[in-house]
Amino acid sequence: METTQLPPKRFRDETEVSGDATSSPSKRSREEPHDTPEGSSNTDACGPMPAASHTPGGPPNGKQKSKKADVWAFGRKGKRDRWRQDAQVRAAAESGIGFDGDLGNAPRSDPNELKKERLPKKKCVMLIGFCGAGYNGMQIQNDCEGAKTIEGSLFEALVKAGGVSEDNSDDSTKVAFARAARTDAGVHAACNAISLKLITQIPSLVEAGVELVSHINTFLPPEIRVWDIVRTNNNFKSCNSRVYEYLFPSYMLMPPFPSSALAKTVNRVNKELTLPPLEPPWDLPLEPPEHEILDEIRRSFRASIEDITRVRLLLKKYEGTHNFHNYTIGRDFVDNSSKRYMINIDVRGPRVYDGLEWISLRFHGQSFMLHQRKMVGLVILAARTRTSPNLIVKTFEQTRIHVPKAPALGLLLEQPQFGVYNKKVEESNEHVRTSTSKTGSEQGHKGNLSRNDIIRDVIDLEKHREIIDEFKVRMIYSRMREEDTKSHIFSQWVSFIDSYPGPDFEYLNAGGVITEAAIQKKGVQRDTAFKEPVESGANDVDENTLDLKSAETDG
Repeated sequence: METTQLPPKRFRDETEVSGDATSSPSKRSREEPHDTPEGSSNTDACGPMPAASHTPGGPPNGKQKSKKADVWAFGRKGKRDRWRQDAQVRAAAESGIGFDGDLGNAPRSDPNELKKERLPKKKCVMLIGFCGAGYNGMQIQNDCEGAKTIEGSLFEALVKAGGVSEDNSDDSTKVAFARAARTDAGVHAACNAISLKLITQIPSLVEAGVELVSHINTFLPPEIRVWDIVRTNNNFKSCNSRVYEYLFPSYMLMPPFPSSALAKTVNRVNKELTLPPLEPPWDLPLEPPEHEILDEIRRSFRASIEDITRVRLLLKKYEGTHNFHNYTIGRDFVDNSSKRYMINIDVRGPRVYDGLEWISLRFHGQSFMLHQRKMVGLVILAARTRTSPNLIVKTFEQTRIHVPKAPALGLLLEQPQFGVYNKKVEESNEHVRTSTSKTGSEQGHKGNLSRNDIIRDVIDLEKHREIIDEFKVRMIYSRMREEDTKSHIFSQWVSFIDSYPGPDFEYLNAGGVITEAAIQKKGVQRDTAFKEPVESGANDVDENTLDLKSAETDG
């Protein structure tokens, strides 16, 4: 007698007429016969099914449909039905018969689609560099439709290159996409790190002998480059520190013009504290000259050894572990997250490009906070007003003052540091070599090693140093200077600071004394409070931890 094929319960059409031989009950007993495709035995991937009978068109054994039956259908027995269905689909695809059942929410009757291979993903770190001009920052902004970001462009290129499958192309979190440092609009990176699960072995590339890095770069714009892809341990989480560079023209160290509001404030406070007045080391006009003359004066300025020494002394006060609550917003003195560790800070340069002298500040810190550019802003103001370096030390105390941010244009993420991770990798590699040497081969000792106990590469940026430096000079430094020449961002910042007549900068004096008028009191608003100049798309972002999944950095 010919048996009618019944698809498993969850794939049957709800519109089937009760009483028909193909109708399905809501609940199926363990004794219900399991029909198979014609010409095959009553056996599937879950094993042979015992034959039993039930009344067609009704529940098994005459039982009525109940809530308990529905719950059970999605329980252990429901899982068995789904396993059987998957096994039937695979068998049908291999035999070329196909299956018109509904897999999930979409019909899959094409055997080629069912046989589509899923390529394995590997935990990797991708080293990239980019020029942030014209981008709305580093991180993908799902809540801002149409926002052009570095990660958005990179993720799109990975999908096109085959490094991310189509199934995961709609959401970067599906591949555990994270960054070592998140920069905001207008901020650049000579080298940043992305952690993700990547398809590293693409059959078409392997057959053609094409490297994955060069293949991905063909889908990226010239201002974004991939330097390297390193396979990491599955428990890889973080870089241990970051190096930033801040570039600014040396004329920002020029003292304020004697007639400016800032110069008058500094001299008034110095007089009240019986301190020497601010005297420019050369003759300056009392009033700021016309723009063209002022631009000529600033371009011809050259920082002296005394200027560089003064900047270096100020920067060294930042080194060590301190409370940086005055260099961020939304953090109180008692907040433990306000404490950060600065490993080393120094001055590079000065160097002259196209007739304009530039100074480079290098910050190496374990982590940075929101608005880290305030550190640069205070150093520049203190240097040009001959303020005592003791002021930096006092900013680590509970007293709250307002510190202006330096322009975002000069900020550059030079590179993250992976010393801690590399040390663990080297120790693990030595363990593997020692263990395998006792058996004569790594293959022979695999049974005693975990899946992470294999030889891994360290994350080495120095082997790409030449190409990274060339990219930094061509795509970042040059564009930075072009933007300043076009928009006069640094010059406008200095002029804006010098024109402020209020008391917020009364801490700029020869003694580094924070006056009562300069102290910011919680909940008290002043009409004369300093307001930051508006920067186009240059908002900052916070960095709270070293974990790549949540570590963010200043923009």
